[in-house]
Amino acid sequence: MYKNVHANIVFVLLAINVASAHAAECGDSNLCLSIDNMQLAEVSSTPGSAVSDGDSNPDAAESDNSTPAAANGNNGAKTTAQYPLLKSGQLDVLTDEQKKSDRVWPHALPFLAQKVIDKGFDLPNPYGVAGIYAYINQAVNLSDLRIGLNGGAGTEVPFITFQEVETTNQSIQLKLDAWVFPFLNVFGMVGKIEGSTTVPVNIPGQETLDALFPGNSLCTKPPVLQPGLCSQDLVLLDHTEYTGNSVGVGFILPFGWSHYFVAIPVSYVYSDLDTSDSYIRAFQGSLRVGGHWQPSHGQMFAVYTGATYLNTEQDVSGHITVSDPNLPDGGFELDYVIHQTAAENVNYLLGFNWTITKALWLQAEVGFGGEREDFITSFTYRW
Repeated sequence: MYKNVHANIVFVLLAINVASAHAAECGDSNLCLSIDNMQLAEVSSTPGSAVSDGDSNPDAAESDNSTPAAANGNNGAKTTAQYPLLKSGQLDVLTDEQKKSDRVWPHALPFLAQKVIDKGFDLPNPYGVAGIYAYINQAVNLSDLRIGLNGGAGTEVPFITFQEVETTNQSIQLKLDAWVFPFLNVFGMVGKIEGSTTVPVNIPGQETLDALFPGNSLCTKPPVLQPGLCSQDLVLLDHTEYTGNSVGVGFILPFGWSHYFVAIPVSYVYSDLDTSDSYIRAFQGSLRVGGHWQPSHGQMFAVYTGATYLNTEQDVSGHITVSDPNLPDGGFELDYVIHQTAAENVNYLLGFNWTITKALWLQAEVGFGGEREDFITSFTYRW
């Protein structure tokens, strides 16, 4: 008789300009409190007795809420208390005695679980492990190029105009979560990232030398004595493929009524890529609104829509070695730093969550608009 009241909310991590493949998952109504679907059921007054999943006697539902008289003890019959049908959140139709069931929540988490159980609701299993796959294609902006020599990149390069850059990422995540309260889920995740980007950043060589060696007119010397950069561009980045690791934490706040729910997942993720000397930082918050129904006993299916705010930024840093006999000391090591941000912070989403059993959940979601496209899917085991 008891219905699940919480939903699974995946959240994924995006790499580089993304990170947090998303923490994307609250489509499932199992996470969102709903009381309209309570069925008539009989609860045995015998300690430890199970709750019946069958339909109750309609005639009994029309009777008052008092407990029927116990049968003669010699025939071993059980005394039962009848739960009336709950409608539109009218918890007050139950007496205090009827709200007490023989069910005892067997887990340490979530806190306050027994109070929820005593009101006639069920909760999802408190612990979960999920495998998550995410694909993201996103536009990013580059700005604030700084260069320097031999370990320092402090000279701004104002004569460079950046084009919009597109990145593609794939991520596989492992997420562990727990319900701390019936209204709060916390999670942590680790993952592997791989992707590619094309960043056409060409710096005019002569302007670069003038910025690095002010007062030293290297490009005014006779052509035979000029460094090659006087007539060439210095290419900092081109088509780049990368791999890396990510780690993140977050939480989910669910709300619900009747057959509808709202979920707010929030996460913060660090990613470390092999093409950058610095970490990628990503903050993500989402709003998901949807509805659910039961296709069969023990299952729940939910669809949802919403929007995701993603704020990612990083300083892409590195260095290149320039060798030329006409340069001071025969060459130098050029250090550079480029600031990178998402071209658009908000995109929209559409997804579903299928509670196959109380232990197995499947979720998928697509994101679109806002110069970001993504696909996220996850499979969760709960215990």
